[in-house]
Amino acid sequence: MSVGALVRAELERHDWAALRCGCGELDTLCHLVSGDSHATEQVLGRTRLGDECRARAREGYWLIARIGLTGSADDAETAADICELIDLDDERSRYYQDLLRERVSAKTKRRRMGWGQGKG
Repeated sequence: MSVGALVRAELERHDWAALRCGCGELDTLCHLVSGDSHATEQVLGRTRLGDECRARAREGYWLIARIGLTGSADDAETAADICELIDLDDERSRYYQDLLRERVSAKTKRRRMGWGQGKG
């Protein structure tokens, strides 16, 4: 099976239209994946809670990247931060971080120039 066919098969496996939009929740996800277990969780034996959150977030890596690549400049910046924290593949992580940060820069420049707001 070619890589393209494998990607298509994985994409077709999900009902994307039924998924609720995650816009606005990236900040919360970023806080979850950037932390470690709080002392109260450690007392309960949950010493690897941060690792567990990062592992779960990896399952939605492509959704996070898509939100960052299609959303606002803030979404792109937060998605880049999340990719940095959760991706175990350094080369892929750097590629998407760069792509997302370029998007932040371009969208911020457009906002400063007034493009897309009926000016210029």
